[in-house]
Amino acid sequence: MRFLQIHHFYEAYLEEFYAKRPNIHLTPFAAQMQELHDDGFSNAHIITPYLQKLGIETQFVVANALPTQAKWMSEHGFQNIDATHWMHQIAKHQVDTFKPDILYLSHPIEFDERFLQQLNWKPRFIMGFRAAPIPPGCNFSNFDLMLSTLPCILDECREQGVPHLEYYRPGFPNLVLEQLKEDKEEVDVVFSGQWTSHHEHRNHIITEVARYHEAHPDHFSLKYYVANIGNLPLPDAVVRVNHGARWALDMYKALRSARMNINAMIGLGGGCANMRLFEATGVGSMVLQEDRYDVDEFFRRGSELETFESPDDLIEKIIQYKNSPEKRQAIAQAGQARCLKDHSMEVRVQQFIDCIEKYSSISLPRGGTTQDPTQEVNKAIRALQKNDFQTALHLIDGVLQSDAPVRDSYHVLAICLLQQDKIGDAVSALQHELSLYSDNTAAEALLKELGHA
Repeated sequence: MRFLQIHHFYEAYLEEFYAKRPNIHLTPFAAQMQELHDDGFSNAHIITPYLQKLGIETQFVVANALPTQAKWMSEHGFQNIDATHWMHQIAKHQVDTFKPDILYLSHPIEFDERFLQQLNWKPRFIMGFRAAPIPPGCNFSNFDLMLSTLPCILDECREQGVPHLEYYRPGFPNLVLEQLKEDKEEVDVVFSGQWTSHHEHRNHIITEVARYHEAHPDHFSLKYYVANIGNLPLPDAVVRVNHGARWALDMYKALRSARMNINAMIGLGGGCANMRLFEATGVGSMVLQEDRYDVDEFFRRGSELETFESPDDLIEKIIQYKNSPEKRQAIAQAGQARCLKDHSMEVRVQQFIDCIEKYSSISLPRGGTTQDPTQEVNKAIRALQKNDFQTALHLIDGVLQSDAPVRDSYHVLAICLLQQDKIGDAVSALQHELSLYSDNTAAEALLKELGHA
């Protein structure tokens, strides 16, 4: 079984990525792709690493990454690159060479019917994802399945004749937490995202917050990381708090630096499930979420995130939670735990497989995303060393749920429980650790410290 995902990254990000790595074009295609993957951009949408763990032969392509794509052409013996249509030319060669059973076009407006008609190889199943406006002239009628977070996009695809449509949401890549190291909260409120003509509704909300902050700078601290796509005019209040776009891992660091993150929606209707909802909760920040009909499907209001109805309501909530740090921290921790449990990429990939199997005769393996338990315990120990108890607890929960506990799994669990003042549960965990590994002197010492020698 072969699976090919053709994706598309923001041009501004790619320019920055290659500028920081002036010699990367000299390295092999695989090395360049690994570097792009490790940088973390758009990894809430990248499916291939998870399918590869299931034993599926995969390939991931960033179609508009010219230096990397040019290297692929060179390595595969293609000499002439079309100066005008190189993106489609190279992607076509990649499909025809790899011969995927499943072709996943996660930026389908660049690879619609016109691209599919050029292919010599015809995949068994063609699917796409779109959660933004569809430009006039795009035709998805030859797709077998379209995924989206927005009902209006699915309706538009239905009108084009796409036979199968499904809601599908991005997920949180848990590996990001290991890369964030010891980044700490340093600002009360952050917004990170785009400023475009499609975001007028959200632009208004963040402008009102910035104007309030300008008039009352002592009420809360505020930083924006706005990517001004198209160089549109920004209100002065927004300009004063804008620190410029942050991409990939730097974006996650910006979200983590905030005690609260604003998540307001694109003006296309639909629900709340954009990437930022999971990115911000996943890094452990409290999310102030614009109220939508489906919030409760993902997080509990008031205990895993907080909602707002208007800019004035948002400002009130910001001040309320700035002055209630214990409640804010409890919501942030609960939101992160829910995100890591229910909205991780490991969970999403199973839902992704469900969609394929529902609308095709293809059967895919499942369950192979489980990590080696010893490695997971070691990751949890590293998280403890950084005082990241939430991540450590999440990792240990995964080990214990796999029914494959290894040395120190219950010891780490006990340390996490102590952070929650659950002394009795911690004692039980340590006793269980020693029943399995009687020579664990560190667990024994901690148990004695708790008065249970």
